Amino acid sequence: YNDLAVVLQALGQRDEAMRLYRAALALTPGAASVRVNIVRCLIESDDLPAAEREARALIAVQPNAEAWLLLAQVQSATERHEEALTSASEAVKAAPRARGVQFSYAIALEKVGRMKDALDIYQKLAAQEMDSPDLALNLARALYAGEQKLEAETVIEQALAKWPESAGLHST
Repeated sequence: YNDLAVVLQALGQRDEAMRLYRAALALTPGAASVRVNIVRCLIESDDLPAAEREARALIAVQPNAEAWLLLAQVQSATERHEEALTSASEAVKAAPRARGVQFSYAIALEKVGRMKDALDIYQKLAAQEMDSPDLALNLARALYAGEQKLEAETVIEQALAKWPESAGLHST
């Protein structure tokens, strides 16, 4: 059921996907992967109250970084950025070395106005590897906010050379 629901969700058939996710969950109530997919489907459907309930149920079953980041995503989408930061912080505790978790935490820091803290994380990630146009954009934005305009421009120029097809980089 879960695999078919993923396909249906990708095709935009979210109601049918949700029906299958619920069936899969009824068969295997402890299946965290099904709960993850339910939360993602609810977020895509813009049913954020239900997505939050399911994210919290997921955390109760499996309190890992992915679960905490899903909750943070819902909280951020509902403009509850301080709560999202707390959830992202829990994700960092669960997976302190995961780049994606660090990146998401830095975004949460930005949303609450802690740009300097976000910049520190972006710089550490970029020093390890500038592996996405998103990292380049966020680093450049944080540098620019910190009055490091020349450094921000350099990051964008290097990113454009590395990812010329990235539309986001061309709009900066």
